[in-house]
Amino acid sequence: MTAGQAFPADGIDLRSDAAPRLELVRGKSVIKRFCAPASQVTVGDPQVANVVVPNAGEVVIVARSVGTTNLIVSGRDKKSTVIDIAVGVDTSALRSQFDTLFPQEKDVRIGSSGNALILSGMVSDAAVASQLVELATAFQAIGSSGAESTSGAGSPAPAGVGSRMEVTMSDP
Repeated sequence: MTAGQAFPADGIDLRSDAAPRLELVRGKSVIKRFCAPASQVTVGDPQVANVVVPNAGEVVIVARSVGTTNLIVSGRDKKSTVIDIAVGVDTSALRSQFDTLFPQEKDVRIGSSGNALILSGMVSDAAVASQLVELATAFQAIGSSGAESTSGAGSPAPAGVGSRMEVTMSDP
């Protein structure tokens, strides 16, 4: 990177004192570029995230399982940057299913905590709430089959669906 050249939005500034944090989705990969060439890249837990270093200026991070780890990038100036990595569950397919099957339920939020899904928001009745939880549970079962998850320390993370939905009653 030359002086005056803009630093890319997908980059990691190895000169900064701020500890960067990456939020990734299990099963997806990202490319991150460095502001300066790296001499060494090490990942803490390759079961959570694996790295491929195609050249000294970038890294490909593959989010393998739910959990946390870190990446240590050492520059040629012998300074190291620690990057925290959190890998979560991809909820975009579930969001799409909710929007298709329950288009009137606009206030349902999907989050995750470790490998567990968390549903929250307002729904029109208890039957809809139950159906949403059933759909999320089925999604969770399909998504976790064959996919290992770790808490970052090598121990399995609990999976499941938590619900904090409220039912709103319409006036007659």
